[in-house]
Amino acid sequence: MPQAFEALQACALVEVTTGMVLHSTGALMEDGALAEAASNYWRIYQRHGSFFETLGPLRYCVLMHQQMRMTIVPCTADMVLVLLSQDGVALNWQAVLAQAAQIGRLARQL
Repeated sequence: MPQAFEALQACALVEVTTGMVLHSTGALMEDGALAEAASNYWRIYQRHGSFFETLGPLRYCVLMHQQMRMTIVPCTADMVLVLLSQDGVALNWQAVLAQAAQIGRLARQL
């Protein structure tokens, strides 16, 4: 994992529409199935987003599972970064959001 994000156990870049894993790292993301399934959370938000309009756009989604914290951060309208980290271990959320924005800028240039 990158040194700036020492708390991360695994991460993956996922295309939301298809669930295709573009890149992943960490043992928990090895086969891509977990990251692909995680993109379903984001698709649910996309389908039902109109119900949440008064709250403003979703910046990121944190899901607390018993063994791990899963965070889904949008990079573009169609691409998310799925992060797995230990609950109770601090993440620098500003740095995470900045990194996702950087990935989004790079993806839009392709």
